[in-house]
Amino acid sequence: MTSSFVVVAGITGAIIGPTVLKFFRITSTIGKGVGMGCSSHIIGVSRLVKEGEKEATIGSVTMIVTGILISIIIPYGTKFIF
Repeated sequence: MTSSFVVVAGITGAIIGPTVLKFFRITSTIGKGVGMGCSSHIIGVSRLVKEGEKEATIGSVTMIVTGILISIIIPYGTKFIF
């Protein structure tokens, strides 16, 4: 079930992500890459390839760093919840 939500988030981000970026007037390469990389996973990053190589690269790196940080932070964060 989790994987289904991840795929839905990626497809939704790939479809409406560029529109959201335009709405909020995010034009920088870093802003586009970080926004799409964090929110819509690899499907959104593959959509960034149409925007440019730099955006896709920043999105990929952001996605990897986010995954690593979440893997490190979550075990410590659960101590505060439970």
